[in-house]
Amino acid sequence: MRRIFLWATCILSLHLNAQTYINLQDNYNVASNSHIIINPGNYNVSDPGNDGLLRLNNVENVIIEGPGVISDGLSYTGYFIKMNNCRNITIRNLDQVKHYYYAVHAMNSDS
Repeated sequence: MRRIFLWATCILSLHLNAQTYINLQDNYNVASNSHIIINPGNYNVSDPGNDGLLRLNNVENVIIEGPGVISDGLSYTGYFIKMNNCRNITIRNLDQVKHYYYAVHAMNSDS
């Protein structure tokens, strides 16, 4: 019984600490308890739907990182990150985000 519990605990902890590497794209829905790392590079990605390239709705405990990422929205419209009703969100290490209406649009969210 102890082995099963220990095994289940190890698997769960690996899942909770897993990092997801993505190429930047429009309409990427981020889930709770995620650690998202955007692959380095220059991205020319607009947000024509004004709903965010990275969308966070009703999520918590998320880390978004982008070391070496330069993102150009091209037209001063839309959002790089749009979040609603979120908590404990960390955004770090992005090199440059430009030409969006807002880089981060947060509503009803804290920390």
